[in-house]
Amino acid sequence: AMTAKHFPGLGSVTANTDTTAGVKDYVTTTTSGSIAPFRSAVANGAPVVMMSSAIYTNIDRSRPAVFSPTVVTGLLRNSLGFRGVVMSDDLGNAKAVAAWSAGDRAVRFIDAGGDEVLTVNASTIPAMVAAVKARAATDSAFRSKVAAAVTRVLTAKAAEGLLGPRLSLDGSLGVRTTSALQRWLGVTVTGTLNPTTIRALQTRIGTTADGVWGPASMRALQ
Repeated sequence: AMTAKHFPGLGSVTANTDTTAGVKDYVTTTTSGSIAPFRSAVANGAPVVMMSSAIYTNIDRSRPAVFSPTVVTGLLRNSLGFRGVVMSDDLGNAKAVAAWSAGDRAVRFIDAGGDEVLTVNASTIPAMVAAVKARAATDSAFRSKVAAAVTRVLTAKAAEGLLGPRLSLDGSLGVRTTSALQRWLGVTVTGTLNPTTIRALQTRIGTTADGVWGPASMRALQ
């Protein structure tokens, strides 16, 4: 899938964020002409935009773009109307983000509105995952951002044919739909709506898990 990068542009910097810390752009603003190629990419359906790790002093002077809600959410998502996957630049070995711990890098990126963390150093992944899970467990607003990010990534994967075929919207709880439901619930896939599946679903929606699907369960689901 095509990736437009590195937002909001690296044409006005003189150092490489992979090898240099504190790289700054003193030129680019939210209305600069250098934003136009990204606006065009978004308008023409680019599925992924990668963030820059430079600091844009005229937009957010205190944070690298990859960690900046002002840049990721305010400029890219709100002003440019991007609804696809926002990917980070390298958050593993890049000198531009070395001042933050691996876990903090992942959390800051997602909290800014990002979706997919890129790291060229696989050893950083456990710390990143642990930090995101820990923050999500205690912060409902952050948990919602994680859920939104997951949805955007899965939607992009589906568009590229990387997921299974979509279910038919036939209004019937048939074998394929029930099997998909069971996979989602993490129970044995049988293709039949058995008591185990019903109890798991009831637990998920917060009603009495008695294995009997009745009006109370339906109300909770609705």
